[in-house]
Amino acid sequence: MKSCCPPGEGCNARVEDETCSLTLLRRERNPNARRALSLWDRYQHAAETSRSRRFLKRAYQRARDQVLGVWTPWDGGVGTSA
Repeated sequence: MKSCCPPGEGCNARVEDETCSLTLLRRERNPNARRALSLWDRYQHAAETSRSRRFLKRAYQRARDQVLGVWTPWDGGVGTSA
C-alpha cells in the first residue's frame, strides 16, 4: 500500500501503477480540486458509524472524477475529461 493511502481505505489511485488521486488533486489549482479534497477530508473525519460516511465517499469520488476524468479499463489508465 502506498504511504499516502489511509489504513483500511485501499489505494486512491484509480489503477495500480498510477499516481495517487489525492496527490494529483493537490497539484491542481482549481476550485473543483479543492472541493474534492474537502470532501475527502470530511469523509476521513466522519464517524465510523455515520450514515453520511458512504454518501461523502461517493461525493468525493464524483468530484475526483470531475477533475481527473473518469477512468475506464479501456482507456489504459489515463483519465479523460468528459
